[in-house]
Amino acid sequence: MNRKVNIWKLLVVAAVIFTMVLSFSLISCKTTTAAETTAAAETTAAAETTAAAETTAAAMPLDELAITKAKELAAGKDITLKAMLTWDAPGAALEKVIPEWIAATGIKVEYERLSTLELEQKINLELAAGGSGIDIIQYDGYIRKPILENPAVMNLDPLLEKYPLDFGTMIPKIEDFCFNDAGQHTGIPFYWCNFTIVYRKDLIDNPEEQAAFEAKYGYKYDIKNLTWDKSYRDVAEFFTRDTNNDGKIDLFGTAEMGAPWAAGDCFMAQYLNRWNADKPFMFDESTGKSTINDAEARATLENIKWFIDKKYMVPEYLQTDWASILGTFGSGKAALGFQYTPTWVPLQAASSEFPFSGPDKVGFTSVPGMEGKPRSTQDCVWLSFIPKDSPNAEIAYLFLAWASSEKIDKEMAMTTLHNPLRTATYQDPEVIKVNPSFAAEFEHPEGLYHIPPVIIYSETQKILTDHMAAIASGTESVDDAVNKVAAEIDAKWIEVMGK
Repeated sequence: MNRKVNIWKLLVVAAVIFTMVLSFSLISCKTTTAAETTAAAETTAAAETTAAAETTAAAMPLDELAITKAKELAAGKDITLKAMLTWDAPGAALEKVIPEWIAATGIKVEYERLSTLELEQKINLELAAGGSGIDIIQYDGYIRKPILENPAVMNLDPLLEKYPLDFGTMIPKIEDFCFNDAGQHTGIPFYWCNFTIVYRKDLIDNPEEQAAFEAKYGYKYDIKNLTWDKSYRDVAEFFTRDTNNDGKIDLFGTAEMGAPWAAGDCFMAQYLNRWNADKPFMFDESTGKSTINDAEARATLENIKWFIDKKYMVPEYLQTDWASILGTFGSGKAALGFQYTPTWVPLQAASSEFPFSGPDKVGFTSVPGMEGKPRSTQDCVWLSFIPKDSPNAEIAYLFLAWASSEKIDKEMAMTTLHNPLRTATYQDPEVIKVNPSFAAEFEHPEGLYHIPPVIIYSETQKILTDHMAAIASGTESVDDAVNKVAAEIDAKWIEVMGK
């Protein structure tokens, strides 16, 4: 009997223990489930917060986004960006808005402004040495190829993915300037421009002059639709004259550039309207051969020679470059002038420095074309680069993104120092009012042709313009010059590339 009671007691105790264990397990299970539920809820909330933040950031204008993210990255730190800028207009334009960036972010910017030649020399040394502490490099797209391919500059694709610049609202195809041969964005655009004409309104728009021209040549000229081989020649001839009757010509029909390198731009502006765009301009890197030895190049050079021989071109042609042509035209010495649009900026408003300036005295239009062919002209950019060893690469990129935003693009354009990136800036009435030259840049947007990314582009231009000078001075025929240009370009490629 006692044995049965003991067994019974043991069973009761076991049951109690089992119940306690089961209860504890259930409680633990519930506690674990609650903890997991809480953790999952927190994870979901965090994800939703992150997604909401990303959505908010994506909805921000680029200038606000750049400032917000830069401040986050710089929080608690003393950051100073170091930049190498051009002495030309793009550097001056950026200089105007740097104080606004500093005020908004607390991030300082130290910079040095150099000429294009100084930039080219110093940047090559800095990139080769490494560890310079430079965060931003501003560089002329005209000679962009070597720096685009330089292994010491940063591939910006990850940053472009993180903070898109929206190339679709910029000048058509401007993104093409930014790629290296591997298809990476190693540069991003800052400033854009193309080749245009400036003209004296007192002559070109004068009804009496127009009537006299029609009586002499049998047709009316249209300043917005001149042709290289006909009406441009006739207009230049017509307006070349002795204005004070002293027996000397003192007004010339046109001013083009004949100085080293600069003459190549005037050649290109005309050549692009004659050729069939069926090959690379000047040089084909895939074959290592010049492409200039053609009928279109000869026709272009013969036409330039005709203006010089007839003395319809300003007599200082061989000394006229990108800068001096402004004074030549602004003094009233020529009826027309050819150059990249930013050169004409000082003429947009009346100035005591230039007798022929201001909207009542000067007009702007696209370069001539050829009858029956699409109108074309070259365009180019200034690019920004970030060295791989930049100590502040992401913040430097955000600064550049901020500078390229629609808001800051317009602010810089309103200073008249900046040729914008954004199409909307060119269409803004406030901007156009202070920059009347901008309209001329968009008369034929379908015909824009990028200055090509050739590793020896600068060398090809020097070779070409040396022989253009020989043609102008009468020491070489056009045929001989073209043959020599082609041969010397081919030799230069072998010298530089070793192939």
